Amino acid sequence: MKSILIITPFLPYPIRSGGEQAQFNMIDRLRQVYRISIVFPLNKDNHETDTVALSVMWPEVALHPFPLRDQMLHLPFLVRKGWRYLNRRLNPFRGCAAVVQVLSSTDFLLSDRYKLFLETVIGRESPDVIQVEFLSNLNVAELLPAGIPKIFIHHEIGFVMTERTLRNIALSPRLQRRMAERKATEVERLNRYDAVVTLTGTDCDLLHKAGVHKPIHVSPAAVNTVLQEYDGWNGTILFIGGYHHRPNQEGIDWFLQRVAPLIPWSAYPQTELRIVGMSWPQSYEGDHGGLRVRLLGYVDNLAASASRCIMMVPLLAGSGMRMKILDAAALSLPIVTTSVGAEGLCFRAGESCLIGDGAEGFAMQLRRMLDDGRLRETVGRKAHEVYLQHYSVERLVAVRRRIYESVMQQGNAPGGYPSIC
Repeated sequence: MKSILIITPFLPYPIRSGGEQAQFNMIDRLRQVYRISIVFPLNKDNHETDTVALSVMWPEVALHPFPLRDQMLHLPFLVRKGWRYLNRRLNPFRGCAAVVQVLSSTDFLLSDRYKLFLETVIGRESPDVIQVEFLSNLNVAELLPAGIPKIFIHHEIGFVMTERTLRNIALSPRLQRRMAERKATEVERLNRYDAVVTLTGTDCDLLHKAGVHKPIHVSPAAVNTVLQEYDGWNGTILFIGGYHHRPNQEGIDWFLQRVAPLIPWSAYPQTELRIVGMSWPQSYEGDHGGLRVRLLGYVDNLAASASRCIMMVPLLAGSGMRMKILDAAALSLPIVTTSVGAEGLCFRAGESCLIGDGAEGFAMQLRRMLDDGRLRETVGRKAHEVYLQHYSVERLVAVRRRIYESVMQQGNAPGGYPSIC
């Protein structure tokens, strides 16, 4: 049985975000075919109790947590903690959270202790492929040995997220140079891998144009949401996503401040917006110009909370693949999104989703969905068909397996688009 070592900053359990869901669903199927081992750092998000729970769930997967004590003994780790504390209070852009967040370093801090830890795990597991996931781990390539194929799973392209987030902010020449340097660094690091995997063909094209010359493969992430047929509308609009992922926060703020005021909510007196996801402040709960907003937080059973809703995806920034759209399609929910939200997916405007850009455009498409029961049913059923045809777990796992076999057998096999859409 071939062996895959996965190096990730996020333990894929419990599932609290799209990225964790993407990892969990793929590993859950691949562990039946490959010998899987996972390296991750222990911290406030990756807790020891979660490690124990996952080891019970996946007894054949070897989990290798990097101890928090060994991280803290690396002086730059403590310096970064202190700098972040001061930066929140002293940064001249502290009033502009977008600049602070997207131009702050998120690299995993490499150390001799971590290098030794990786060498020990690699020696013990003897992997046929080393897979590194997420932007904050991109620099880990520096510590990996030659001779073992290295794949990077690019969930979201950093320079694309930065450019979109800061698109309406006037940056000084110094910050413009800093943004350009970050893009160049990202491309240079990607070229240290033997292959790169993106979740969409759009991201594949963007990396090629940016100068990534290593093979790039397209392998969408899978959701394991319960399949449901369309069953009407219960008067609820749904958004899925955690507050701490900036595109989610920006999208909801834009909707409440710019889009919602364009809709006469008195014509839809029973309609409410439900937000599923962690860490949303209580200030979002309540009445917003006639639209009631209810925070559900993390839910164990998404199907129970999302069933019979209209899925709203008002995203303006971000990169990668919006798994919330696949969740909606699995549940046969009618979808209203922006072009950014639907980017790289097989959903067609006016058929399997409605797409509205700009506040007026998004408001118009949402009103169409609110007003027309037949349209809701048609879009919901068509979205479900797209999911079954292109995004079933079985189909997407098969795509990923072909990539692994290609890399293992040929090392430098050319990348390309699998037949997704």
